[in-house]
Amino acid sequence: MPSPIETVTTFLAMWERSRGFGEAVHAYFKPDTVWENVGATRTTGPDEALTAFPGFEDGGPPIRVDMLAIAAAGNRVLTERIDHIIGLDGEPAMSIL
Repeated sequence: MPSPIETVTTFLAMWERSRGFGEAVHAYFKPDTVWENVGATRTTGPDEALTAFPGFEDGGPPIRVDMLAIAAAGNRVLTERIDHIIGLDGEPAMSIL
């Protein structure tokens, strides 16, 4: 069984594909999964997670993740990362810390 950090790392790696965000959420989130983007939003379950970010309801564009730090306490995982939303030209269109 993968560790919580391995699970989150695999989840984030799925984002690199087109519509990967949506595929990852559907593959990993349960109805009681809490996902918090500190300072942005807190969601429960896959439906809330997908509708919390406009443009990502259908899975969204590819996102490249630069992991700065990751830690776990039990089944809770905290990441510090830079998410690069990839544009049609294959280059980052926006980066979010």
